[in-house]
Amino acid sequence: MLRYMAVRLWAGLRFQQPPGKPNRAKELTYFVNTHTGKFVSANSGFSKTTTEQQIIGWERPYIISSIESENAARPITDTVTKKVRLSHNSRAGINRAIGAEVRSAVEHAMGTKWVSNHTLLANASDALSALAAPKADGSGN
Repeated sequence: MLRYMAVRLWAGLRFQQPPGKPNRAKELTYFVNTHTGKFVSANSGFSKTTTEQQIIGWERPYIISSIESENAARPITDTVTKKVRLSHNSRAGINRAIGAEVRSAVEHAMGTKWVSNHTLLANASDALSALAAPKADGSGN
């Protein structure tokens, strides 16, 4: 949630849009959801698994036959599950969905007006600065 608030505060200051282009709030939300979801999915180890048949050996026939096709060795296969990285195209929608879920968690915790209310913005920036500042005991955590 703090990551979403940090990205939202950063985007509120840095997000530029061409003059005259409508839907700035919608584009800003889309931008923040994408970048928040990108951070969450990159640090979560989220991946896809695939199952495929892998040849581990060859079985030879016991009896030699006069028919050529019966003398061919048959493959012995085993089912193997592999981790596969997601492509950029499939990851984009997942990132936005994760960002939207994080946004809804922030809105549930702080209300829907947390961006426009200066008190809540101050509280969010205080929480972010407290997270970044080292503790008094010197542990840094």
